[in-house]
Amino acid sequence: MTLLSSRSCIALLCSTISFSASAYYPNQVYVHTGYGNFSTGEQQDDSWITQLGYSYALTPGMAIEVASFLNLADDDNIKSNATSQPVNADYRGGILALRGEVPVMNRFYAYGKFGAAYTHVKYEQWQDGNNQQETLQGVRPYLAFGIKAPLSHNLLIGLETQYIVLPQEARLNTLTLGLHFTY
Repeated sequence: MTLLSSRSCIALLCSTISFSASAYYPNQVYVHTGYGNFSTGEQQDDSWITQLGYSYALTPGMAIEVASFLNLADDDNIKSNATSQPVNADYRGGILALRGEVPVMNRFYAYGKFGAAYTHVKYEQWQDGNNQQETLQGVRPYLAFGIKAPLSHNLLIGLETQYIVLPQEARLNTLTLGLHFTY
């Protein structure tokens, strides 16, 4: 009987010492920043993207999420394989998504997101001494996958890749690193 109690006490003590990915906090605020690749047809642009978001957990494995993202590069000229004038592209938007996540080896979370992104893309081009501008906006599909690992009780680090469809058959692929605060 004492052997069983000793093992139970040791198991309980070990489970409280290690960080656990199974803790449940319904609110999460995060900031991610990193590489973004904006492309449309043959044209593409590498940039720096930042995203700020909030999620509310409906269950321990499912959350609803809202986020805002923007391109932080000052001069994003789309580089074309064809000979043409460079086009400046500025993009930003908002995201509404469902996030499903599962603990992996009681140390990490793996997650996937699916939803919609409202995007605003502004193209600007100087041609023959004239400044031509075009602004496009719309709601398109959004998809993301990532992993998170706890740094402390309420702080996690995350790595995420996103696919955002933009107007005029353009797309944005990102790879970002960020911090998640849960409460």
